[in-house]
Amino acid sequence: LTSAYLLAKAGKRVLVLDDGAIAGGETQQTTAHLSYVLGNRYEWFERVHGEERAKLIAQSHAAAIDQIESIVKQEHIECQFTRVSGYLFLTPGDAPELLTKEQEVLHRLGFTGVIVRPSVSDMGTIEGPVLEFPKQGQFHILHYIAGLAAAATKAGATIHTKTHAKHIEAGEPCHVQTSEGYEISAKDLLIATNAPVKDNVQIYSKQAPYRTYVLGLSVPKGSVKKALYWDTAQELDGYHYVRIVEEPGAKGDTLIVGGEDHKTAQQNDAELRFSRLEQWARAKFPSAKDVTYRWSGQVMESYDGIALIGRLPANGDH
Repeated sequence: LTSAYLLAKAGKRVLVLDDGAIAGGETQQTTAHLSYVLGNRYEWFERVHGEERAKLIAQSHAAAIDQIESIVKQEHIECQFTRVSGYLFLTPGDAPELLTKEQEVLHRLGFTGVIVRPSVSDMGTIEGPVLEFPKQGQFHILHYIAGLAAAATKAGATIHTKTHAKHIEAGEPCHVQTSEGYEISAKDLLIATNAPVKDNVQIYSKQAPYRTYVLGLSVPKGSVKKALYWDTAQELDGYHYVRIVEEPGAKGDTLIVGGEDHKTAQQNDAELRFSRLEQWARAKFPSAKDVTYRWSGQVMESYDGIALIGRLPANGDH
């Protein structure tokens, strides 16, 4: 939808086909952290991709947050968009040097506002040093997507939901055939899906799906600092991510806690993972009360830690 909006604003004729409802897939499962802090640390990105590419990775994700903020302001989208700090805190057993090393890398990449702090108040029982990332963000994803769809339509884009693309063919022009028998031709075709929908083994072999689990717990209003939080554990080693949601008009806030990831279809113990997630949340945030929400989602992880984007191999320029 962002691409549709920007292209329509630039004067292009844009048609969007969505297999389901708007934001009806994995988008509605996200915990809506807007951050340039990714699944791997930048020390790893710099080692694997080199300094210049690591810098581009950080800059592109920071620019994406800026773009969302710009669209929210320009289109007056009421979606609770807020700039917040993000905090990377240590998992028991990890040395503080891990944070200082990450700070050094980020400073080399130009992100000199990222600093190690000895501690931060109002963070439950999270103690010791943290690495602070300023100017991250959070929002209500469904309110944002609804506003973005309306803005794209206003700019001239046409959106068809519950429309399945049965067959996609590259060429000049490109062609799409829907399950209902309609055919669309276009100069350029953008496939913006969680995983490729055009059969291509090259892409599938470079990524793997992971299941992640989330709880929402009620907490007294203002008892947890409004921010994004992550620990230094790796995804298959107890990784956790946290943020706070201020419920308008409610007496309390909601603490969103996620983690306990595993490769999809390789485990069948969801209840155990929800239980471990709750135990961890209550230990770190003693003010947490009732579990008010719980759900799981699926994320795609690429072999090199960054999104797969660009021209589809062996399918031409369009």
